[in-house]
Amino acid sequence: MPAGQDALRADCHALWDFYLQLDDRGKLDDVGPGQWGPNTAFSSWRGVAVGTASGRVTDLNLPYSGLSGRISGELGRLTSLTSLDLAYNNLSGPIPSGLGKLSNLSWLGLDNNNLSGNIPGELGRLTNLTMLHLNDNDLSGPVPSELSRLVKLVEFNIYVGNRLEGRLPLELSRF
Repeated sequence: MPAGQDALRADCHALWDFYLQLDDRGKLDDVGPGQWGPNTAFSSWRGVAVGTASGRVTDLNLPYSGLSGRISGELGRLTSLTSLDLAYNNLSGPIPSGLGKLSNLSWLGLDNNNLSGNIPGELGRLTNLTMLHLNDNDLSGPVPSELSRLVKLVEFNIYVGNRLEGRLPLELSRF
């Protein structure tokens, strides 16, 4: 069944807010196929994939795109998202806790950026996550024990290149 107009509007708003948080939007405004902008359907934007039946955003994959700026917390409105890969860019600031609303997410790749602050405990809500890559940032603080809820994790890369403190929570020993 196709998604309702409210859900599609939420997806569009979330993507547009992500776009507006970027320092150099020109990286996504290249002329030609995949150009981001208000005159182009988001289903054709570079790095965006939508479900054929629902029309909802299922993937936002823009690794190695030269993006800088902050990650918008509004991405948490992309409730059909299964893959979010923003690795190997120059994104900075904290990881938005709103990403914890992406209950269908199976892949989260934010590695090799300049992200800082703590790892939000809300990421523990991503119970369908199989891959979590946060390495090579400037993250600090303890590893939240809430991540022990990620029972489907296969890959868990967070330590290299970060300044995490303390012991790995005992709940995570199963990894």
